[in-house]
Amino acid sequence: MSKKILAVALAAAMILGLASVAFAASFSDTVDHEREIAIKQLAGLGLLNGYEDGTFRPDNPITRAEFAKVMVYALGLKDAAEMLAGVPVPFTDVEANHWATGYISISTSQEIVKGYPDGTFGPQNNVTYAEVLTMILRALGYGPILDKGPWPTAYLTKAAELKLNKGINVLSNAPATRGDVAGLVANAISKPKLIPVAWGPDGNPTQYGVSKGEDLVTLLHDMGAESVDGWLIDSPELFSNDGTEIRLADATGAMDLVEGTDCTGLLGHKVRAWVNDEGQVFFVEDITPESDVREGTYVEIKKDEESKDIGVTLKVNKKNVDFLGDVVFYNYGDAALGTADLENAEITVTFDGDTPMYVVAKEYVWGVVEVASPTYERITFEEYGPGGRATLRVADYDVVWVGAADSFEDLEADDVVEYIVNSTHKKAVFVVTRNAVEGEFSKLATKATVDGTDYDVVAGAVGVGTGNLGYDVIALLNKDGDIVMIKKVSDAPVPSSLAVVLDMGVEEDAFDNRLFKIRLFLTDGSKAVVDLASKVAFGDADAAAIENLDALKAKLAKGDVISYKTNSSGAITSIKTKVAFTQIDDAALAINDTRSTVNNLKVSSDTIAFNITTNEGARTFKGVEVITGKTLLSLANKDLFDGTLLGYVDPDGGFAGIVVARDAVTAASELTYGMVYGSYQAKVGSDVEWLLRILVDGSITDYPATYTGFDIDDFDNETIVTFQLVDDEIASAAALIPDISSDVYKARVADVDLENGLITIELKDDDTGHVKDAYYLFVDEDTLYYDVAGSTRASLTLEEITREAEVDVYVEGVPANGALVKVLVIQSY
Repeated sequence: MSKKILAVALAAAMILGLASVAFAASFSDTVDHEREIAIKQLAGLGLLNGYEDGTFRPDNPITRAEFAKVMVYALGLKDAAEMLAGVPVPFTDVEANHWATGYISISTSQEIVKGYPDGTFGPQNNVTYAEVLTMILRALGYGPILDKGPWPTAYLTKAAELKLNKGINVLSNAPATRGDVAGLVANAISKPKLIPVAWGPDGNPTQYGVSKGEDLVTLLHDMGAESVDGWLIDSPELFSNDGTEIRLADATGAMDLVEGTDCTGLLGHKVRAWVNDEGQVFFVEDITPESDVREGTYVEIKKDEESKDIGVTLKVNKKNVDFLGDVVFYNYGDAALGTADLENAEITVTFDGDTPMYVVAKEYVWGVVEVASPTYERITFEEYGPGGRATLRVADYDVVWVGAADSFEDLEADDVVEYIVNSTHKKAVFVVTRNAVEGEFSKLATKATVDGTDYDVVAGAVGVGTGNLGYDVIALLNKDGDIVMIKKVSDAPVPSSLAVVLDMGVEEDAFDNRLFKIRLFLTDGSKAVVDLASKVAFGDADAAAIENLDALKAKLAKGDVISYKTNSSGAITSIKTKVAFTQIDDAALAINDTRSTVNNLKVSSDTIAFNITTNEGARTFKGVEVITGKTLLSLANKDLFDGTLLGYVDPDGGFAGIVVARDAVTAASELTYGMVYGSYQAKVGSDVEWLLRILVDGSITDYPATYTGFDIDDFDNETIVTFQLVDDEIASAAALIPDISSDVYKARVADVDLENGLITIELKDDDTGHVKDAYYLFVDEDTLYYDVAGSTRASLTLEEITREAEVDVYVEGVPANGALVKVLVIQSY
């Protein structure tokens, strides 16, 4: 083909106008494909077509001739190529009647693609990823620069630099798929082209630069597309939109959308809308910097002096920001501030620099599917959150399905559905999550721990309470991975057959049946509430119904040690009183630790020992604890009872089966200092208890806190405490207040004398620098040092204490020169 013919064809193409942009097509085999959006974009641009059967075949390869056509379309030279159809080309394997002669002519003349050294073009060869990126970059103007480097390395490097391969696994010598080609071209069409910026005497370019500003040129421009920039304030995301148009804040009137054009997630963003020569938007490009799209939380409605709503205060990046607009995008609609419930909504704020421009808020309601009835296309929810419904007829709405279900028919029991419905426009968004975690529900604090993992809990979550602690459960999670419901999958462990009665009670069920219950103290030290069967045998008497609570209290008393049996449901069917509390008032226990006996009965590992405490003077039941045989025997060496310990022994042959002691003072640990590292609730035995995590000298230990009067509110994280242990449980604890702190003046470390174990603390006025007071304090090997200045709490050594650190100091006795430091906490450096 002569250069003259080519020049005429190109000139004619320019006169006739650039390539028209077609409507976006929908293909049966690209729904939910990873390149679906890119395929729609290129189909809308007319760059890629589907097949007659309505498919696109995104995983099939594409030939060199087919891709040459794509690039000719991208350069806006379609008409020129069609004029050259049938004109011979200088390749031995391309006949004049080949369908692609015009496209091969234009692509080679524009130096987009070259033939092989043997004079062939390889039109039917599958194009490789390296060849695709090479042709794209040449179309973008980079050929004169990159052709000087090694192929394909220079091209692949530049492609990565421009992020042309973003989200696509490029295997340079492998055949490129049609779907990936769509992705690569879609990534390139809005990239600025490289253009000549300086020329030599011969008229050839000597220097190139990236086009920008008024000189910006892209492949979209080459295809005859124009762009409009502005803030997207109306799109198919809004329920009021019929899906055919968008509006920009800075443009006049609505702009029609090419079918299939995707705007998802761009509401309130600064966008660039690309318009074809028919005035239709075929591509919406997000030009908002990622840093300008931020999550926020509601603080309060902002009012003027007359108490009128003038905006809303949000917390964004830990700072309060005032949004002074009167309308927000709430639940896929426009809402006045006074009508939008932002307190519990998921909020996104779009900024222009430091100025908040638009607020998008969504407040989903959640429900757990019990049944999805196909007859009425209605969901019945087993449980649901605040504002939710017991049933929801899906057939009443045009639903957008997101997540684990693509339609109503896909719903399953225990699916978590988060939805927003609009009765006016009969539209809805359903986000379906099918994510259940099974395992032990072991801890409950600010988070819930299931199967060893901590989870956040949504407001109104069901089953996330102490009643399910310690059981195997199924935790149902929402789209954010937070627990909405916990369902118990294991029955309560059957209590042991020996226990101390703590209390009795009665309640009525939904059918007005009376259920008698006993609260028991078990041999493992835990507590349990156990139902009584409809008939119970006491002692050797026949089983009989319990008439009322007074009749039950006539049979049992607080402090009774009982043995019992249960039925298959765990309800008590028979009770025998091993020893009543009144029987131990005047009995004496003769303990011989040398022979390991109590009342001459051998104490073994099977001996069960209870210590029942009484109210002083009244000898009425107060509480109970389990003590080990070793603890029991050690009481003989304590000068506590004048040689006599009141109690009772139930013999088991020659062994002590059950020992009940009264008011035995067991050996508590020495007073220990530590720092609260956290707290949570968990099941200890069969009872739910609070546990304190305490950091002592570098080690963190979880201790149950079961003593009377324990209040978790007294023990915030980083609180310094003293505590005593009995059988590895906290028997007493106290939260301490610093003896020396920075209440008025900053308490700072002035000097550390390692050799003499002396530390100097100065109270300094930061404004004047004057030292108001100073303390010379001693430390020893038991002094504890903590650092809470960083993001984590840590134990230190004296050698790690630095001068000028701001500290809180806890001393033995009163704060004075020569006092011994028990704990020193670094608050800041």
